[in-house]
Amino acid sequence: MVGEFEDTLPSFFSESRPTASVINYDADLYSSTICALKSSKSVIDENTILIFDEFLINESWENDEYRALSDFCAIVACTYEVIAVSFFSKQVAVKLIGI
Repeated sequence: MVGEFEDTLPSFFSESRPTASVINYDADLYSSTICALKSSKSVIDENTILIFDEFLINESWENDEYRALSDFCAIVACTYEVIAVSFFSKQVAVKLIGI
């Protein structure tokens, strides 16, 4: 799919899809990441592994993917558990608890 996240993801996830085992979020910015999380909620369960590509160790990490995940968890009333961290690639893998 070609286009902005907010223009493409809602229609992509509006079709019936199986629960995802792994989702890699390569959105970088807050607005793109929160859109991707909200749009993909229907395919996420407690066994889904969510990978964020620039979750930490960048100048604005607290305001981008980290904040989007925190806000998403507040919206859907869940928490998350970090299951893996790569300081080399700045990636973090999490599982949502209570989704």
